[in-house]
Amino acid sequence: MTKLQKTLITATIVAAGVATPLFIQHQAQVKLREENQSLRQEVEQLAQLQAENQRLSNLVVQANSSQFPSNELLRLRGEVGLLRRQNAELAAQKSSVDQSNSASEASAKTPPSETEPFRSQVHTPVDFGQTLITGGWSTAPGQRMLVFVKPEAGHTAAGAQTITLRSTGIEIPESLLGAHGLTILASEARQTVQHGQLSASADADALLRELARAANSQPSTLPTITTFPGQSAEIQVGNSTGGRMNLTAIPNLASDGKGFDLQLDAVLNASVQGK
Repeated sequence: MTKLQKTLITATIVAAGVATPLFIQHQAQVKLREENQSLRQEVEQLAQLQAENQRLSNLVVQANSSQFPSNELLRLRGEVGLLRRQNAELAAQKSSVDQSNSASEASAKTPPSETEPFRSQVHTPVDFGQTLITGGWSTAPGQRMLVFVKPEAGHTAAGAQTITLRSTGIEIPESLLGAHGLTILASEARQTVQHGQLSASADADALLRELARAANSQPSTLPTITTFPGQSAEIQVGNSTGGRMNLTAIPNLASDGKGFDLQLDAVLNASVQGK
């Protein structure tokens, strides 16, 4: 088997992380427990303030009836007013926490939308002669979709710098990921950030040929596009009924002159699921 030169991508943008629906649900439950604990403490504080409010109110009544000195009466009235404001603030906080809990519970119980597209966003340096492999989406039971993107430097007839992107999408049996060292690309999430792997282009081309020969593999060569450094380029293939893939790329030359700075947004329409 052809050996791959793999370089894990160092994250260059802040990401929310890749999370499975189960992990999201677990995090939501942890958050609910923390918020409920905070709410119980606030309710206890509210009860204490209400009791103190009642005590001071009784003192005010007694002061009015027993002719307390005027300065003492004013002090008690001021404390009562302060406690009432604190009671109102705590009541508002309790209402806000209740609403937050309700929203969190609803979010935890709501599964990811089956119509949400698959998406992989990557921003990484790519050396000359390297191919970016991304995707890894679970598009159907036992199947994974990968996207290979190979940038190449060139020039126009007038000598202007250009960058050409050659891309291929391929749906393969999930077992092939482990067999070819691509397990890191497997993701159960529909939205991934900084999700990709680099390989020498010659190795990536050989890998594509081998994957295409496997049973139940479906390769699809995407249109080649040429753009100028720093300019956005987009590839669209497929249709709304049979599935659609969009690749939006902003390739640039690396500051060290040894490769590219590639921003890639790969979107696979969810209608291909189960085909």
